Amino acid sequence: MSSEVPAQILAACASPSLGAPVVKEIAFNGTAHQSSHVVVRNTAVGLNPTDYKHARGDWSSRRAVVLGSESVGIAVRVPTEVEHIKQGDRVAGLIYGAADETNGAAAQATLYDGAHVWPVPAGMSDEEAAGFSLAHFTAVQTLYLRWNLLKPSQRDPSVANHTILVWGASTAVGHHAVQLLSQSGYRVIAVASTARHEAILRLGAVACFDYKDGDVVDKIRRAAGDNGIRAAYDTAASNGSTDLCIDAIGPQGGKVMSTLPPSEDSIKRRSDVAVEFCLVYTLMGYKFTFANAFDFPAQPEDRARASQWILNELPMLLDGWKQGAGSPRYKPQQVRVVGKDLDGIELGIEILRSGSYQAEKLVCRIV
Repeated sequence: MSSEVPAQILAACASPSLGAPVVKEIAFNGTAHQSSHVVVRNTAVGLNPTDYKHARGDWSSRRAVVLGSESVGIAVRVPTEVEHIKQGDRVAGLIYGAADETNGAAAQATLYDGAHVWPVPAGMSDEEAAGFSLAHFTAVQTLYLRWNLLKPSQRDPSVANHTILVWGASTAVGHHAVQLLSQSGYRVIAVASTARHEAILRLGAVACFDYKDGDVVDKIRRAAGDNGIRAAYDTAASNGSTDLCIDAIGPQGGKVMSTLPPSEDSIKRRSDVAVEFCLVYTLMGYKFTFANAFDFPAQPEDRARASQWILNELPMLLDGWKQGAGSPRYKPQQVRVVGKDLDGIELGIEILRSGSYQAEKLVCRIV
């Protein structure tokens, strides 16, 4: 792979008419923000529901934005300010995808803020790395940047009786949330389809219940014991899951975080339960409008804390990683490769839109 910064690249872009994504040549500005930005030549791209919602759904800006919020590749330009990686390293990164007509992850090259780029362990495959960042940092944001829970490096026996509910534990975000909570020492109760229970228990949950069970809330409350559930993370955010999370909170009250904006009725459902929504893209540190509807102020502290996570927590979790098996402390999600070049982005978008995937991460190999 060339180490030169390209002047032109191929990128998978949204269609302003909400049609299929279009692969086209665009100019690549690899010199912007030189003090903190890294140029990565991509080998694989992770796909997420946000991609199809921006490309073909209600979140579309009707512009030919470059899709993709995460990828893996080779760092071909690294400024001196970025000290944790060097030129030639295999790296993965997170970006606010589908927001810019000149930069995104679903492209031959991406300009990443160095604060959101991490070195990929030798034993981790490109496919595993490509689909890791968005879900991982979404979970990190809720658990450690919003709830300020103890990090894995701060694990303390005193939190062993602190039970946290993860609804949608077989989602990509849920997969990470269960493991992170377990690594931090918290007691995890999970909700997912019955077929996924055994796998979720292996990730560290102490109990797992079927989201289709009409008595699921009562079962969660009994499993939580006298201390009850005080925090619930709704990573599914569908089919009334937020309200069920609210109902599962114990009589002492608590908090619920959702991966999608909750309704006003959900917010008002219980006065003793705080219901919130947070978005991983605040880790970028700058202000933006999400889905043409939600304004987020600049949050430079989120960027700084994400950078610290990459430097201090992530290496410990990934140490000793082996392809397909993960590390002694962290396990990979099942990966499904949907293409071998950027044309595969269209197939991935259709799979996401139709919902014809389950407990797997979609990745498009582009080299």
